[in-house]
Amino acid sequence: MEDSTEASEVLDDCEACFEGEPVLRTKTESWTQLPEGRRGIRVSELWDFYRPQTEWLEQLRWRCDICHQSCVCAACLGDMPEDCEHQQQCSCGGGDGAKGEMETRNLYEVAAGMIIPACAALKVSYVELLRRRGKGEEFDGVKPDTFVSHWWGEEFPKFVRTLTVFAEKRCTLLPWLHFFYKQREYETWSFWICAFANNQFAIDHALGDFSNGATPRTAVMSSAFASALDSVHDVVAVLDDQAKIYTRIWCCFELFSVARLLPQRRGKSLEIFIANESGVVSSGCGDVSMMSALLEKVQTKDAEASNLADKAMIEQAMMADGTSHEDLDRVLRALAQAGDSAFRHRRCLEIFACVLLIELNVISCTMYVMDLCSDLEACFEEETIENGVIKGKVMGGLNNIHAWGIVIMDGCILVSLLYFLLRALRWWASDWFGRSRHIRVNLRVAVMVFGLGADRIAITC
Repeated sequence: MEDSTEASEVLDDCEACFEGEPVLRTKTESWTQLPEGRRGIRVSELWDFYRPQTEWLEQLRWRCDICHQSCVCAACLGDMPEDCEHQQQCSCGGGDGAKGEMETRNLYEVAAGMIIPACAALKVSYVELLRRRGKGEEFDGVKPDTFVSHWWGEEFPKFVRTLTVFAEKRCTLLPWLHFFYKQREYETWSFWICAFANNQFAIDHALGDFSNGATPRTAVMSSAFASALDSVHDVVAVLDDQAKIYTRIWCCFELFSVARLLPQRRGKSLEIFIANESGVVSSGCGDVSMMSALLEKVQTKDAEASNLADKAMIEQAMMADGTSHEDLDRVLRALAQAGDSAFRHRRCLEIFACVLLIELNVISCTMYVMDLCSDLEACFEEETIENGVIKGKVMGGLNNIHAWGIVIMDGCILVSLLYFLLRALRWWASDWFGRSRHIRVNLRVAVMVFGLGADRIAITC
């Protein structure tokens, strides 16, 4: 089921024309000229790559769920992909055919149809091609902000939109921070993406260095992804519609390396985000229902790889490090559970906002009642028995309202303060690698609640 579309039909505008026979550089030469830590691609450059081929990229094709190849029948290649006879397009499922879905192009097809043809003249990575164009042999790279862990079989249009949404969220400042910081344009946010950063003509450059008797443990940590992790601020795992990312051994190992190996060996902790088109789901934004599907996929001993040698190398590295599949599963499950936890955390903050509004309204009502009491005192200055009875009843009712208002307000403040302090202590006692962020958020909210309580005391006294 190879895609028969000619590369020239796909990438007329991307091919660079250079004279002379292309020379494939060694890994040392390539990484010296443009290190992995300078191979970022900006959001704007991703869209420059995407837009000229939008129609081709977004064309729906039936795709086999087993081999992940697109159908090449007349219906799919034409304008009527919905007429594709699904069960007869792939033999992966035996005589009955294989199940599949109507999908747009994935990164396997993008690499074969766009990236490789564009880079064929120089036999370099796409990022190297971007930096070379118009600058001869000398060029500067772009330091990546975020490392991207993802499955190549996901739909490329959704992949690009996910990274764009993530960049927008990462560049957004809270309203009051605009006075202190200049908001960064999200188009300048850069990602390390293996398909664009690695040389597709020398994919062995991206693998670990097994020379000089290196063990699988040390070799894997000298691979392209491990080198790139040294230069980024955080990691985003792109969650596809089928939650396939947890069934790919490279994706699982990348996330495990960030969560456990990188802090242990290099003393560097990176925050891991999980995102899809709807938002950063690991932060409680967007459609978090996929996180439950992700949890069901955590079974790394059954994880797959396009290259069986890669899986063997990773498993050897894990064994050498004393890491079992169960250890890997626990880390990945914790990452997925963090999304659900973050969703609940956001709900708690929303509840706090509601409580805050209630408290402010109670304060306003209390002050109004106090003013009303003062006015009534003036109205009942003439001392008569009748006025005294009326005054007693009215003032008694108002005082009860005032007292209950203070009780409710103090109760809300106290419960909120204890709740967020206990949450901060719980995160402090945990060994979760991303706990510092949760501790800071809960302590800040607790300080806000305490300040509100202090204001209440100052006003009523």
